[in-house]
Amino acid sequence: MRKFTIVTLFLLFFFALKANTNQSYTEVVNGVEFDMVFVEGGKFENKGVGYEVGNYHISATEVTQELWEVVMGTTVAMQRDKINPKLPLAGVGDKHPIYYVSQKEAKEFCERLSRLTGRKYTLPVWQQWEYAAKGGKRSGNYKYSGSDNANDVAWINSVSTHPVATKASNELGIYDMSGNVYEWCAGEGQLRGGSWMCDAICGEIERVNLRDARSRDKIVGFRVVENQKESLYKGTNNIEINVKGVSFKMINVEGGTFQMGSNDSEASSDEKPVHSVTLSDYYIGETEVTQELWEAVMGSNPSGYKGSKNPVENVSWDDCQDFIKKLNKLTGKNFRLPTEAEWEYAARGGNKSRGYKYSGSNTFGDVAWYWHNSSREPHPVGTKTPNELGLYDMSGNVWEWCSDWYGDYSSSSQTNPTGPATGSGRVLRGGSWIGRTSCRVAFRGNDSPGGRDHLGGFRLALRP
Repeated sequence: MRKFTIVTLFLLFFFALKANTNQSYTEVVNGVEFDMVFVEGGKFENKGVGYEVGNYHISATEVTQELWEVVMGTTVAMQRDKINPKLPLAGVGDKHPIYYVSQKEAKEFCERLSRLTGRKYTLPVWQQWEYAAKGGKRSGNYKYSGSDNANDVAWINSVSTHPVATKASNELGIYDMSGNVYEWCAGEGQLRGGSWMCDAICGEIERVNLRDARSRDKIVGFRVVENQKESLYKGTNNIEINVKGVSFKMINVEGGTFQMGSNDSEASSDEKPVHSVTLSDYYIGETEVTQELWEAVMGSNPSGYKGSKNPVENVSWDDCQDFIKKLNKLTGKNFRLPTEAEWEYAARGGNKSRGYKYSGSNTFGDVAWYWHNSSREPHPVGTKTPNELGLYDMSGNVWEWCSDWYGDYSSSSQTNPTGPATGSGRVLRGGSWIGRTSCRVAFRGNDSPGGRDHLGGFRLALRP
């Protein structure tokens, strides 16, 4: 009877913990409390471009001086003294936001807070920050976080910082996302939210500021997020873009280091030597560019195998550059072709890679349209199983242009390589609907920049 009672209590406790993942909570660290607000994931727009985030928690307020002190062991005055003891302080008090904090120090705070609590705290990526500032799924579409009247929700044009949560909150119960102190986000040098020293315009939700990540200032602090353990490819920080009624999605690829090339028995000589490549974060198209998107941008369709959801084909590398220029003009973004390294890293599944031979599987037919299942023609994109990142058709369907000139690999480690400076052929990757061996993730092809046929298309890339 006693054993049954213990098991029952354990199960009740376990399921209570799972239920609480979708609720706001209060954390206590060395006697100091702070509130974390649950944000249900969803979609939002920034300047006409669609974005998507998953579920997460974000702190209800900026990190306070008392919380900073119990985690890091320094006061705001001590932070100031690291720069110059003669600099002024801009508000001192337990409930005032911490400031004179660099982005690196803010990230170190998150690491220490995580160790103290057993949770995983980080700085928010800008998409998480903005989605929360806009009120998430409860958004009233305000100019500032919680109101169209800055003075209702923001400390601006003031003489110093103010205690957190003394203005009205936004729709989610989050305070001071417009004004009080600028807030570090995860991207290099990214700041959002405005400050006590600035005009109202600085507190507009979509306004972006950049600063040296090593700098400390009396107008800069931060808040934290806790990310839920869920599939990134279900939506964290992916971008959805609409062009003349045609939507397409760009998948966020977290940077990392991988071994590029292959020593397998099937490997061609140009796949060697295997070498280490490190890449920064980027976005890559969820699918190959479709005929409907090409036609929306270019006004014509060069493809031989017509179908709105089929990949565009019969396009040269030069044709792709013309398309990208027009697309960038329509969207205000800076799309481009992926580098060969970016293409292979994404095809392998990025930092979620399971080491498959083809993109997403060792069973070719699960992920690719190729010679034995294609009926000798391309097929609508996204109809096979995606790879670990949620990318479709990186093996088979149509070859995909990359930005690089084709050339021999170097044995040296490289960071964000862009290929040879010159050449006669541009890189093609992924194989096609008539291939098989050529659809391996490491296989390399090339053609002249003006070459085109019904086997070749492309997908897009974009820097954050």
